[in-house]
Amino acid sequence: MAGSRQGSHGARGSGGKTDAQQGVWLGLCALALGLLTAQGAIAQQCQLKLIASFDMQGNPAESIVVPITMNGKQIPTLIDTGATAGLMEASAATALGLTTRPVRQTMMIYSAGGRRYDRFATVPELEIGPLRIRNTDFIVADNIFHGDAGVTASLGQTALEPFDIEFDFAARKVRFFSQDHCEGKVVYWSGNFVSVPFKLIGGDEIALQMTLDGRDIDAVLDTGASFTYINSRVASQVYGIDETSPTIKRYETGNPAKPVVYGAPFESLSIGGINMPKPTILLIDDKVRQRARWDIPDKMQNQPGEFLPHFPHLLLRFTPPQPMHSKLRPGA
Repeated sequence: MAGSRQGSHGARGSGGKTDAQQGVWLGLCALALGLLTAQGAIAQQCQLKLIASFDMQGNPAESIVVPITMNGKQIPTLIDTGATAGLMEASAATALGLTTRPVRQTMMIYSAGGRRYDRFATVPELEIGPLRIRNTDFIVADNIFHGDAGVTASLGQTALEPFDIEFDFAARKVRFFSQDHCEGKVVYWSGNFVSVPFKLIGGDEIALQMTLDGRDIDAVLDTGASFTYINSRVASQVYGIDETSPTIKRYETGNPAKPVVYGAPFESLSIGGINMPKPTILLIDDKVRQRARWDIPDKMQNQPGEFLPHFPHLLLRFTPPQPMHSKLRPGA
């Protein structure tokens, strides 16, 4: 019966095909079906896979903070793409029952203010949605976050690297996606977007090439920064600006450790067709470089290829002033 139906169908639709022609036609149908199935599988693979979604806590205009569960306890955690390792207040480490250990002498980890960190602890279990991440290291010290937004820990590149991360400021969400998808297929909320290239410096800093007042400048994108900063050395040598310049702005911080900061007005900061007109960028002394010169012997500093830690030429504060979507792939 099956052969009879195939013959009748072939006689009417194919102008009297031979058995060989009928076999070729059926083979082409099977191939087309196979291609459609493969295309469906590829489309399935290209779909984004949401792992976890977190509400932004506090004021996202100041810092990006989400609740991360560590050892069964929720910890207000700063998402910090500008740091290699995560940081943790000593009080939080004590509350989690962690034991601190000394950092290897050969490892030099500094704060932006030139403070060298020398203790760390390991969190046995950290939760990102359904994922349980084992044995994550955190640098531990007192007064890291100065009580900002109740933050007691941060996630650096070591923990963020396995994910694609979306910052949805309009909905106040941070979403973690799997990196198992087709290359570049990450923007789902709009067909109109800007993609800019970046590279990783030292395996952790998201480095961008930007244009500040018509001059190229190396920048680091930092979701943990509260302001955008320009290295004072670069401001002076490249732009002729310092704290005594007539256009400089003086701001009182209320912080006894640094009661005054200085802001330099510029005409424009741009990247990839995105222009930020008339930004005021804070000057910052390169205390990282100063401390590193103290820690690293002169004979090593002068060796070819020796990398002397320093504050970035431009540290770009990531948090935008208005609702928007942004997506990062720290591990790319």
